[in-house]
Amino acid sequence: MSKKPPVKYETLWDKIKAWFVSMIIEHNFTNIFRLNLHKVNDNLYRSSQPTPWQLKKIVKEKGIKTVINLRGTQPHSPVYMLERKTCEEIGVKMIDVEIYSRAIPDRERLEKLAKAFEEAEYPVLMHCKAGADRTGLAATFYLYWKEGVPLEKIDQLKFIPYGHIKSSNAGVIDFYFEEFAKYKKEHPDADIFEWTEKLPREEMMQRFKEQKESYLSDFLNNVILRRE
Repeated sequence: MSKKPPVKYETLWDKIKAWFVSMIIEHNFTNIFRLNLHKVNDNLYRSSQPTPWQLKKIVKEKGIKTVINLRGTQPHSPVYMLERKTCEEIGVKMIDVEIYSRAIPDRERLEKLAKAFEEAEYPVLMHCKAGADRTGLAATFYLYWKEGVPLEKIDQLKFIPYGHIKSSNAGVIDFYFEEFAKYKKEHPDADIFEWTEKLPREEMMQRFKEQKESYLSDFLNNVILRRE
């Protein structure tokens, strides 16, 4: 948990500081040039972290009724605070779910994501920071769990157009779904929540690192692109 105090947005100086930190320090200005907005289906859109004016535009154009923020609740973050203020201003529901892109999902986190999809009013816009990894995980899970699409037919984890780098440590997301797809072929009635709960996590992470991980891709993903 962050020890930073909650962001204030009361005085003019508070607002100037919030916008400066949001755009410059947290690099949200980069999404002005590449929002990474894509349609998953008629009910769901995915993107990187939108600026307040981008969010208003998307809500108006796509008829968005709920925003699912995959970065979690961050009251100390100007980016988060500006997004929540914007959602309140335009009357859009905002649901926070913290998802990780460098770890195998656990059952509790997966159930929270499922709950968000159940409670949401559609159409939905979901986003993380870059719109590449966590949104890919959530879109894949949504299509499989809520829409019944076979995992083999889902293509939400791609470099083009989403920017997901499978050879980086974010490729653990691909590995997770690939392993479940293999298991489900042998066990057609397999439940993804139960399977996830019983995973030998440390052994699985070690297998992923031995088979998939590229340190050059990690440098690009973590240092250059500053993915979360």
